Amino acid sequence: MSNRQQAVSGAIPLGAIPHYNPTSLLKGTPMTNEERLVDIEIKIARQEDLVETLNRTVYQQQKKIDELEALCAALVRHIKEIREAASDAAPAHEKPPHY
Repeated sequence: MSNRQQAVSGAIPLGAIPHYNPTSLLKGTPMTNEERLVDIEIKIARQEDLVETLNRTVYQQQKKIDELEALCAALVRHIKEIREAASDAAPAHEKPPHY
């Protein structure tokens, strides 16, 4: 687990995390504030897109769950009706009245 992950989970105090000093991977030099801001904005935009995608997925899953619950309830009603109809009918082992 990295220091950042430990800090987020509360395992180590935030003051123990070394200062984040990003560098440009292509240039090998420290990023300017503007580059850092653009990088943060890109990350936020990606996270917003991911959250929207996850929201749509959760919504679709909930709709499917609702449909399946309604189907299960209909099946339960149908089974009860079949049982009631079967119990109203003559028992299978009863001798016919002409015996």
